[in-house]
Amino acid sequence: MSVLAGLSALSFQANADMYIIGNVEASNYSFSPSVGVTMEETSTGVYEATTKIQGSPDAMTMGWFAFVDELSEDWNYVNQHRYGPSTPDYKLTSGEVFTDIVYGQDRSFSIEGGEYHIVFDSANMTVTATSTTGIVLPTTMYIVGDVDDCTWTPTQGVAMTQESDGVFTVTATINGGEGAGISSFGYVGFVSELSTDENDWDTFNAGRYGAGSYNYAPVPGAEVALNRTEYSFGVVGGEYDITVDLNRNVVAFTPTGEIAYNFPDVIYLIGCVDGSNGWDTTSGLAVEESTTAPGEYEAAITVYEDGWFGFAAALGELNDDGTPDWYNFNPSRYIPTDNAELVLGEEAGFRMSGDGSFFIEPGEYNCKIKLTSITSGTITLTSNLSTGIDEVGAEVEARPVATDGGITISGNVGCMNVYTTGGALVASGMETVECPAGVYVVTVDGKAYKVIVK
Repeated sequence: MSVLAGLSALSFQANADMYIIGNVEASNYSFSPSVGVTMEETSTGVYEATTKIQGSPDAMTMGWFAFVDELSEDWNYVNQHRYGPSTPDYKLTSGEVFTDIVYGQDRSFSIEGGEYHIVFDSANMTVTATSTTGIVLPTTMYIVGDVDDCTWTPTQGVAMTQESDGVFTVTATINGGEGAGISSFGYVGFVSELSTDENDWDTFNAGRYGAGSYNYAPVPGAEVALNRTEYSFGVVGGEYDITVDLNRNVVAFTPTGEIAYNFPDVIYLIGCVDGSNGWDTTSGLAVEESTTAPGEYEAAITVYEDGWFGFAAALGELNDDGTPDWYNFNPSRYIPTDNAELVLGEEAGFRMSGDGSFFIEPGEYNCKIKLTSITSGTITLTSNLSTGIDEVGAEVEARPVATDGGITISGNVGCMNVYTTGGALVASGMETVECPAGVYVVTVDGKAYKVIVK
């Protein structure tokens, strides 16, 4: 194995220009690829600006923003020069030092509407947004939706108890459906003020808090991000102790007792798996629940092509234009914390809601999925001894895999070239290359791949 000398010192070079794009004053609070707030370079690679960020000029609502080192009329070009969080729509809090930044992707930060002094350090890849006026937290909070005796109307909700400034609690019953899997979910959100008119959704939505994505399914008992959105949380029916903390922008749904999970009857594998039409929301390899072990699913599978696959509790549909409807499919999809490579014989955890996938070298495997709740569990792949997985794996061509701080080759040894998304050569080498966080195009023996280094 050889490592290119000197690459450990490679880092993003400071740029002459840096801009804040998104829901900012300069663009009248609308995203534009050609308009942004110009930041001042106060020291090498460190940029600062003070600006208002909010969803509209008329209301102090949630706002989204990102950084770019070049503006253009072309979104594709701008996104290649964009800095944002590795987690889409990550919600910043005032004064937080955020470090998990990626370059070259369509990602944005979200933040409570207001004026902020923003510092972006492009050399160390950190950002801090500090409120110049302070954030006023609400003194009342209600859980709304499929909860207790409420229905989805703007006049109904269960009042939460204010434990301290910005912290609210309640014990309530979420009313789930009668079916299995996601059909057993109830859907809830939070508001700081109820309406007095059942048709007044504007007042209701103005003070609304919800999930970071459509019908997000939280793991029971775990804290998840709370955002100023109209997205609901999907929660299995049952009684929960619910805590909202607006200081840290998190919420937790903790069961008060045992939850009677009605696990999905079938789990569907999609992607590079035989029995699926590839990355299609309407077709998957159906794996039935065990008749003796609730929440367990086992099948022999064949992984082909580039080795990426995923699975979900339900299939979806196509959009009107014939493309897969990922928006409605992804809430029922099981994903790792991030795109992850499976290790043969080792359990890997996953949770529901998102668009991540698993990878393993193409071949034939025994696949075992175990759900600990409808929204979380583990997957394990083991050798299919009838074919001999070692023999199958030995024939797999070399391909690049992101590591912590670099890129390495998995499979048969090959030579790789690493490029920026703009086409500039970063490095060439055998097996391993060290490089900073970002998005790269990597060619191995003439075949191109996109690789994201964290």
